[in-house]
Amino acid sequence: MAAATKPQPRQQDRSRPPQGQPNGNRPFHVIRRGLLKVVIWENQTTNGSMFSTQLIRVYKDGEDWKETFSLNREDLLHAAKMLDAADSIIHRTEEERRDQKDQNGNG
Repeated sequence: MAAATKPQPRQQDRSRPPQGQPNGNRPFHVIRRGLLKVVIWENQTTNGSMFSTQLIRVYKDGEDWKETFSLNREDLLHAAKMLDAADSIIHRTEEERRDQKDQNGNG
């Protein structure tokens, strides 16, 4: 098993919003586990909020931190658990918003 490398500090986070989303937007939620991170983005559309996710692995190349979408075998189970958590966060958020709408009589 490869030695763990400390992930880059949050202020150097290079996650980019999905195509079509302004760069000024911040992620809705970020899940981190070692060198892996799942970034959840919320996009406002005419049909309401839509969520998208990015699965990213950070690594150090010399003195520079870089990102890749490729995973090692050792990353797969962690990635699956993180994506499951992201799915739960998105579903819980959508359900809470639906319930809030119903309580306000807007449903």
